[in-house]
Amino acid sequence: VMKSAQARKRRVVTTDYVLSETATLLRARGEQRVVGPFFDYVFESVACRICWTDEARFTALRTFFLRHSDQTWSFTDCLSFMLMKELRIREALTKDAHFEQAGVVALLS
Repeated sequence: VMKSAQARKRRVVTTDYVLSETATLLRARGEQRVVGPFFDYVFESVACRICWTDEARFTALRTFFLRHSDQTWSFTDCLSFMLMKELRIREALTKDAHFEQAGVVALLS
């Protein structure tokens, strides 16, 4: 995905929360050996933009999360939805049905 984005002069956007969840999932699945290379690849890639959660973004996220309490969306999902709206991103590299519920095209579904 990263190589394709770079070749097409496009960028992949992710968040610190998604990176955290990915590293935790890899460890939980017994794939600790790939966590370091995963981080290296993401941080060294010119095709990847990481959006960090500062205090202002966290405050907005908390409000968004609470406003959507009728949904089963995770806090991390809500951060992604907020950021995607802000950046006008309509597709996500996920198969999480929550993204489609939020009006995003899940590319892996």
